[in-house]
Amino acid sequence: MTERTERVSFRSPGRAWDLAGILHLPADLDENGSCPAIVSVHPIGSCKEQTAGNVYAKALAESGCVVLVFDASCQGDSGGQPRLIEDPALRVEDVRVAVDHLVTLPYVDADRIGGIGVCGGGGYVIKRRGGHLARRPLRPAGPDAPGHRSRDGILRHPPLSPARPETPMRTSTRGKS
Repeated sequence: MTERTERVSFRSPGRAWDLAGILHLPADLDENGSCPAIVSVHPIGSCKEQTAGNVYAKALAESGCVVLVFDASCQGDSGGQPRLIEDPALRVEDVRVAVDHLVTLPYVDADRIGGIGVCGGGGYVIKRRGGHLARRPLRPAGPDAPGHRSRDGILRHPPLSPARPETPMRTSTRGKS
């Protein structure tokens, strides 16, 4: 099964700008049906067309979910000033606004909306967990905690240290059928 995409924009009440998104839809979507949906949140410094969209959203849509991936406020095709900032409060609000948009779609089951965040986006999905995504499935994909790195210093969190415990698991199965 392949997916199809549709460019969308949506706005939070009280904001002066739109968020730009791409809906990844199952190829066999019944527009009169009720489909599960997922908000896919991109990493810090990324955009909707990269990993959160072309890898995760694509695969999830091919498995039958409606997936909304969007550029964060002040980044990519989304509005907001100043440009190219990473504002955690805005990013968490962006996730809420994206969920609100999904709820308005007639083919989305509002009781089956989850979230996935890639790298730094995982932290924003987890933070939003207390709001509209409460009691909903979520999956941080390689979550990052930039606040800890900034506060504690980058050297206290060597980049490869989280991967080391997993390395033996990955390499122990090589060459085995």
